[in-house]
Amino acid sequence: MESGKSAMSLHAALHAAPRRKRRVLFAQAQTQALERRFKQQRYLSAPQREQLAALVQLTPNQVKIWFQNHRYKLKRAARDTSTDSEHESKKTCAQAHQEREENQVHQDMCPSPALQPHTDSEAHNHVIGASLLYRTW
Repeated sequence: MESGKSAMSLHAALHAAPRRKRRVLFAQAQTQALERRFKQQRYLSAPQREQLAALVQLTPNQVKIWFQNHRYKLKRAARDTSTDSEHESKKTCAQAHQEREENQVHQDMCPSPALQPHTDSEAHNHVIGASLLYRTW
């Protein structure tokens, strides 16, 4: 019976789903060396990758993945920055449209003095009307 259990556990171990490798945290010196090299060169050839990996005591695959991730991180940051500036310009445009509409309402309610001369009482009503237009209740 004992040999049957060990055979089943061996079978289960062979056919079990492979576990993910744990995330490795790089030392600060390793990260600094990788960043220095990245500033010089965004893409590495296989021999350059192997040389850098040996220098910082990582595997060539770790270096490759770090460079891929770093390139994507910069690309995403650039995209987010451009999206933010587009949002700001749209906001500014929307504000300009609103100001134009407010000015148009004011002009409709209060024609310019050059077009219609005011008497003293009309000038007083013009000022009161303008203050009522911008009053928040």
